[in-house]
Amino acid sequence: MPGIRGVDYIDENGIRVLTGGLKAAAVNKAKDPDFYRKIALKAQESWRNNGRAPRGFAADPELARIAGAKGGRKSRRGPAKKESA
Repeated sequence: MPGIRGVDYIDENGIRVLTGGLKAAAVNKAKDPDFYRKIALKAQESWRNNGRAPRGFAADPELARIAGAKGGRKSRRGPAKKESA
């Protein structure tokens, strides 16, 4: 199969045998020449819609401030100590 590189061998009948993912890729390409292109387009669309959308504290800095204040009040380290110079 031209264009496919990787691990392959010739079996006892003289037939070229592809291993693992190479064989799967060859089958996918035989069924649909644009198989991997379609997957890439789906991934690109997913990235465009969800990949950069701010979530959590990045979406709401005020919520982050409130949560940090709550955590600071519940700190187990005790009050801050001033160092005398």
